[in-house]
Amino acid sequence: MAERFRAFVRHFPERLMACRHYAMTLAAAGFRPEGLVRVRVPNVGIRNVIRVDPNRIDFYCSVPVKPRRGSRFFIGGDWDVPKLPMAEVETDNPKFVTCRQLLVEHLAPEETAEFKMLVGVLDSRGGYRGCGSREEIRNYVENLARMYAGIRDRGYLPRAHFGGTRYSGEIECALDRDGNLIKINAGNHRFAAARILGLKSVPVQLCFVHEAHFPAVARAAGEGTFLARLNAFIGTVERRYS
Repeated sequence: MAERFRAFVRHFPERLMACRHYAMTLAAAGFRPEGLVRVRVPNVGIRNVIRVDPNRIDFYCSVPVKPRRGSRFFIGGDWDVPKLPMAEVETDNPKFVTCRQLLVEHLAPEETAEFKMLVGVLDSRGGYRGCGSREEIRNYVENLARMYAGIRDRGYLPRAHFGGTRYSGEIECALDRDGNLIKINAGNHRFAAARILGLKSVPVQLCFVHEAHFPAVARAAGEGTFLARLNAFIGTVERRYS
């Protein structure tokens, strides 16, 4: 009970932000499509945690947006242009490589790609992800191994199981201009494990959508409010990737 209360207090600012953004959405959007550009997340009125098959996501892109701190839900520009095929990411990205090395190849922490990468960062910068020594980096990789084993043995648990909220904290994804659901930013370790373990359904956070989808949102739910249309549009994305 005490831990659940601490989790509630820790995530209270996030809940408050989600309520504030909902009020802003009601004031700015309504039936007017021009208001969509002002819709922000996290938002209690937007059902943007969806369940998808992680192996159906074919692209990855690192985007300079921090959804947990609050961001626009529709973002234009070329943020989706640098996306990479997941096959390339799983070959070259140390986080994805390390997941396979721990889950499949059963390497020791010191032999993994992420350990070696973090040691290089430690030597050049003096620390990374709170690790200030090789021993702390080893502990970090060992914790990853325990997390992967937990997903393998008990299944994938949503963030709410650990005291989080439904507004953020899941594997982060976005919808590009072409309608591709792509992996972005946070949750790489969990996403890598889900793919390697062949899980068919995991919760992901649809953090934002390219502005090119404004017309599709407007058509999504007939005469409903734009918030209802937006949720209906998100539902189409979920069905396409489930």
